Amino acid sequence: MTDEKLIAALISTPTVREAAKQAGLSESAVYKKLRSFKFRDELSKQRALMLEDVRTALTSSLLEAVNVITEIANNKEAAPQTRLNACESLVRLSFKLNDRVIADTNRSRTKAEEMELFEF
Repeated sequence: MTDEKLIAALISTPTVREAAKQAGLSESAVYKKLRSFKFRDELSKQRALMLEDVRTALTSSLLEAVNVITEIANNKEAAPQTRLNACESLVRLSFKLNDRVIADTNRSRTKAEEMELFEF
C-alpha cells in the first residue's frame, strides 16, 4: 500500500476505521502511519489541495449565485424564496470553506514549525 493510496482513503472517508478498510490495512497500521510527521504533513497538503479545488469551484458558482440574486432582486413578480435560500447557503458555505482553507494552512505551517524545533 502506497502512502498516496492511504492518503486518498483518509481524505475520502469520514473515519480512520473506514479509511483502513478501504486501504486494506488495520486501524493500528493507519494510526502508526499517522504518527509520522512526514505522512501527516503530506496528508495535510493533500487535504488543503482538495479544499482549494472545492473552494475554487464554489467561487465560480458564487458568480452564478450573484447573478441569480440580482435576477431575483430585479424581478418583482417572481416568488424566489427557494432560489434565494439556495444562493444564501452557497455564499455561506463558500465563506466557511475559505475560512477552513486558511485555518488548515495556518495549522500546517504551525505544526511544521513546531516539528523543526524538535528535530536535530
